[in-house]
Amino acid sequence: MVGELSEDGQYMWDGNGWIPKPSSAEILPPSAVDQTQVMEVASQIGVNADSLANAAPYFDQNRDGQLQRSELEQAAVAIANPPPAGSRGGNGSPSSLKINNDNYYYSNSIARASKTMLECKNAKTNLKSTGTEG
Repeated sequence: MVGELSEDGQYMWDGNGWIPKPSSAEILPPSAVDQTQVMEVASQIGVNADSLANAAPYFDQNRDGQLQRSELEQAAVAIANPPPAGSRGGNGSPSSLKINNDNYYYSNSIARASKTMLECKNAKTNLKSTGTEG
């Protein structure tokens, strides 16, 4: 099994970012993984050889049915560099993405220049500062 999957199970961590998880038909059989290369790359990168052997079948990135050394090294990098804390979402974005409405409205030049938007923003600010309406 590959090491790190997104919360939705559709993406896997490649050591640098979230990439689409291969379909079951694209995952290599364990017999396609050269154990000698696994031992060499595991030693070179400094990861557990068994973990690398388990993750390697998921990294046939060019989908040619053979695991090149560069693909094996990418699997080792994925193990050596786990995703940052809080980054368990798919498609490269954290699962806890927060959108501030102020940022959305003020990023649009028309909304930013709108007197109504400015009055609403000021009314909210005034309410927060005084604790009363008006």
